[in-house]
Amino acid sequence: MRAPEETQTAWLLDAARGTRLQIPILLAITAGMRRGEILAARWQDVDCVLHTVTVRRSLQEMREGLFFKEPKGRRPGALSASNYSRDAGCSPPKKSGG
Repeated sequence: MRAPEETQTAWLLDAARGTRLQIPILLAITAGMRRGEILAARWQDVDCVLHTVTVRRSLQEMREGLFFKEPKGRRPGALSASNYSRDAGCSPPKKSGG
């Protein structure tokens, strides 16, 4: 697998802007997070002041269902996000009233 070129990355970021995929795509591109790490992330893992995301676990699908596990190939730790992630804002989504 090869990384997308800069123009492809810019197109993807632009296409995702304002959608529910914006933050996951930003985390994959800017912090190098894997799909399972992104799916397992919670807002408590995000530091809006330092612009970091702490990878504590990964989500894995197995026949028996979904399970949390240690992150693949890395120890739990904080990953820095770039200016793209900072531009996206840093606040949990508002819960809709019931």
